[in-house]
Amino acid sequence: MSFRARLVALFTITIALTVFLVAALVSSSTTRAYERIDDARTQALVNQFHQEFSQSGASVTRRVEAIADSDDMRRVAVDMAAAPDYSAFWQEAGHLNARRLDLLELTAQDGTIISSEHWPARFGFKEEWLAQATPAQWKTQAAFLKQIDLPDGDTLAIITVRPVEVADKVFYLVGGDRLNRDFMASLTLSRGMDAWLYRPPLTSTASATLLTSQGVARWDESEPRWSELNGLISNIQKQGGELHATVHWPESPGSSPVPRTVYGIPLFDRNINSSNKDVLAVMLVSSSQAELLHLTRRIQLTALAS
Repeated sequence: MSFRARLVALFTITIALTVFLVAALVSSSTTRAYERIDDARTQALVNQFHQEFSQSGASVTRRVEAIADSDDMRRVAVDMAAAPDYSAFWQEAGHLNARRLDLLELTAQDGTIISSEHWPARFGFKEEWLAQATPAQWKTQAAFLKQIDLPDGDTLAIITVRPVEVADKVFYLVGGDRLNRDFMASLTLSRGMDAWLYRPPLTSTASATLLTSQGVARWDESEPRWSELNGLISNIQKQGGELHATVHWPESPGSSPVPRTVYGIPLFDRNINSSNKDVLAVMLVSSSQAELLHLTRRIQLTALAS
């Protein structure tokens, strides 16, 4: 090979290596920049969830306290305190609920239900958990998440408890709003992001469910996407803290799997006198890396074309 040919070959190899190195550096820096942006927007959604939850709790507390402090509530409490039994007051929760809470109950101090707007037939049943705290503790307790029984099943609700005291009698006002599709619809999702509220099965024969802005869906174990999340959810339930994992899901039926980061946020039952808290649900927030993969491939193809 002549000197000129060797020089041309060396020059060609040098250019190719330079292009390759530049492409690798650009791809690497692009990946790091994208990951920073992706982490920031995911954290923003997580923060938004906490903020929406807090605001919903504050709204519930304001409305429950307004009912508890109302003249109508005071009148009903005086009448109940003087009555030999509470059977005449089974409809009072509905009459008091001018603030239009999704759920409202009026109970005795031991948790016996006097009136329930969302399930009137529960008159006389007992909410055992109410007796686990004193009136003074309930008076300052912030809103919290609770599983509430309904005639057609159950629901998760953000609730507030406030005592109503008359002479030597104490009654409890328990009010709240459901954690439903409207709450999920209030979350602002960027492109490539999704959010679900996972609820574990309540019995061995029941199925877990997923709540989205579209409604409730059954957790299908045969669905590959959900089976990949079992480990993440199990660890969150055991450790009681926020965790994340990377899964690989196809963006559409028949397409190749794409990496997706899923963050899990545990939502606890509130036991006012115990450090032990049950995980009632797990908020799942996911972010697809499809855009990053597409951008990386374009950089690589551009480098090869050069």
